[in-house]
This record gives sequence, structure tokens and C-alpha cells, in this order.
Amino acid sequence: MMRVKEFIKKRKIRAKLIVLKETVEMAKKAAKAANADTSQVVKTLLLKADNEVIGVLIPGNPEAEL
Repeated sequence: MMRVKEFIKKRKIRAKLIVLKETVEMAKKAAKAANADTSQVVKTLLLKADNEVIGVLIPGNPEAEL
């Protein structure tokens, strides 16, 4: 979490971080738990290919299936 905060601060990004007490597997549940719209949450996808991990952050409202 600290690295995310540092990233946001360093780049002067206007953002509000909300840490949920329990994990959620869907953006709709995360939005509901944060009392927000799905367009206001971010999905984090971690993909491993060729022994490299790639992290992708996307808005919560489009569907993403792997």
C-alpha cells in the first residue's frame, strides 16, 4: 500500500485510497463496500508471462475476463 501512496503523491495524482476490511472479487462489490460507483474503483490485474509479472490497473466499470 505504501508504494501506491508514494506513486500517487510523487505524480501529484488526485486520488482517494480506500482499503477494504475484506477482499472482494468483483468491482461491483468493491464499489458497494466503498459506497461508490464502479467507475470510481480500480481493478488490479496481475499477469505472469515468461517468468515476468505484469500489473495492470483498469477502471472498475468495463468487464474484464481472462
